[in-house]
Amino acid sequence: RVERTAAETGTLVARGVPFRCSDAAVSDALREYYPRSVRVIRDEARQSAYCFVDFGSPDAARAVMAAYPGSARNGPGARLVVLGEPLSLEYGRRKAGAPQGHGDWQCDQCNAVNFARRTRCYQCYDEKPARPRIVGEGPGTTLLTPAPVRADVDGRYDSAEPTATLVLYNLSKYSGEREVEEVMRAYAPVRETKLMRDRAGQTRGVGFVSFLTVEAATHCLGAIARAGGTVSIDDARCRA
Repeated sequence: RVERTAAETGTLVARGVPFRCSDAAVSDALREYYPRSVRVIRDEARQSAYCFVDFGSPDAARAVMAAYPGSARNGPGARLVVLGEPLSLEYGRRKAGAPQGHGDWQCDQCNAVNFARRTRCYQCYDEKPARPRIVGEGPGTTLLTPAPVRADVDGRYDSAEPTATLVLYNLSKYSGEREVEEVMRAYAPVRETKLMRDRAGQTRGVGFVSFLTVEAATHCLGAIARAGGTVSIDDARCRA
């Protein structure tokens, strides 16, 4: 048996998540703690789910554990409830003593994170490399903010005429509407944010940010252009 270390990290693992629960539902339940990213993992065979919640620092994760002591393993007190179901929480931990190549791996083709047992990527069906990128063991291999992925078709949704909506390309696969909106509000008030998603609920690299006026969108686009033409959202450099 591989023993787990007791080190606290900035990522929490939530178990007992309802099978149909979305990333947004978990993020909303923890909104006052400003989670940086949420990723729900579903087991279709067992109709069960769990999720990773990244807060960016151990202190932030610790604050959540303190607020919901009943959700810690065998702990008394308040519990985190999502969609009517009480969840259990634990720190995301690295396995100690595991050989190289053991653990979840990240696809070189599409950057999807796969369980260690998979021999092909669940998303693009590319074969597992002989020396895969192991999650957490190098740049661009974090569980929640992998290296940016290509947009569906860069520039496909651009408009020839000025509008109140900007299109963002090259978003991280695990970015959410809230993360995008928080960044764009620094330029002008945002009316609505929508991200294109696949059937698994992950973004397809393209987002639409609607401002109150065409002038506000133009101001935002100009500010991004003056900063080099890209804006950083959730560790991805996005082009507007």
